[in-house]
Amino acid sequence: MPERNLDHRHSDLHPPLLAVADARALPLPDACVDLIVTSPPYALNIQYVGGDIRADHWPGFMADWLAEALRVTKTQGRLALNVPLDTTRGGKRPTYAQACRAALDAGWAYQATITWHEGHTSKGDRSLGTVNSSKQPHPIDSSEMIALLSKGAWGPSSENPDDITPAEWQLYGRGPWRFPGEPRRPGGHPAPFPEELPYRLIRYLSRIGDVVLDPFVGSGTTTAVAHHLRRRAIGFDLAPQYVTMARRRAVDARHP
Repeated sequence: MPERNLDHRHSDLHPPLLAVADARALPLPDACVDLIVTSPPYALNIQYVGGDIRADHWPGFMADWLAEALRVTKTQGRLALNVPLDTTRGGKRPTYAQACRAALDAGWAYQATITWHEGHTSKGDRSLGTVNSSKQPHPIDSSEMIALLSKGAWGPSSENPDDITPAEWQLYGRGPWRFPGEPRRPGGHPAPFPEELPYRLIRYLSRIGDVVLDPFVGSGTTTAVAHHLRRRAIGFDLAPQYVTMARRRAVDARHP
């Protein structure tokens, strides 16, 4: 994939709006967001500041924040929801299926899924099971799923101009997507994702000047990319440390 040089110096928009807030109670008015691009906690016992969601609390957590996300999204606005296909941590869970069910129950309309081959897995036990035996096989798949959902009909939520190129439109419309995940770095966020992921989703699913939200902003990848692409970027996180990290990333991009 081409390297994304996210230089914000030429953007004519305000810096990203970044604040501490719970994704289940967003400080936003109704129907103000065009696109949500996010990857929520999966209950994988990740060492987030403040801790991870417990596996037995995850379905309720998903139901709550997806309902709140629907509230702040415009009619015909969109959600790109990145989750693992499944996981073995916290019990064997069909993570993607559970996430889709929670979204549908919250009122989102399912549209499509993009499969992302990111090259590594965080499902816990990397063993393939009982060696050379059908006794207890444990298949491993590094794919992650990106569910595309909408609030109502699948159509644009604004009259703003498109900026996707013909080559990008062809590439992004054909799966699976193949590019590496983002490695963890000392002192960084424990579960980052690569800039290529929000870059493609924002370019493919939104227009110049649209409002793009990440309610689990983490290190600020989505908001940095959205701002670079001349969208109005908004991000929230429960951890003040991550909001500070995201703000620093935005400042560094504008003042290299």
